[in-house]
Order: sequence, then C-alpha cells, then structure tokens
Amino acid sequence: MRKFGGKRPSVNDATEARPERDVLRETGRQAELRERSPVLRPARAAEFLGVKLQTLRNMTARRELACIRHGKKVLGYLLSDLKEWLDRHRQPAAK
Repeated sequence: MRKFGGKRPSVNDATEARPERDVLRETGRQAELRERSPVLRPARAAEFLGVKLQTLRNMTARRELACIRHGKKVLGYLLSDLKEWLDRHRQPAAK
C-alpha cells in the first residue's frame, strides 16, 4: 500500500512532467549541451593535470579551477576547463 495514495506515474507522465525538455529541443540548447566537453570526476581530473587529489581540491577551493558543483559537493570538471588551465600555466622552454 502506498503512503500517499494516487496512481503510479507512467512513462508518459514523466515526459509531461518535464516541459523544459521540449523547450531545450525547440531552442537548440539540447544540441549545445551534447557538444560540451566531457566531465571528469575529481580523481581523473587530478590525474589528467598531474597533481594530487588534495592539490586539485585546494585549487578548487581557491577558485583557481572551475568545477561543476551540486551544493557544496564537487561533481566534476569539464575537460575544456582543465585544458585551458594547462594552457595558462604552460611555461615556455628555456633557450
């Protein structure tokens, strides 16, 4: 028995409950979101940059590196942001 009663939502109800999907399709934003860079989890991002995980966390806390958050929790890093950070911190070769 269900606590709050009512009928079980169907697949059609789920799509009707999300009108933002239709808006995204109409505006072309859906395609834009798919073209974004892949998201790396913190451990993989640290490996990509060649730093320890704690160093990555410190850089994020100092706002030196952009991240994707949900509340206070860091979910990941865009690969394009990591590449930009590497480009900004590249040192020219000594002559």
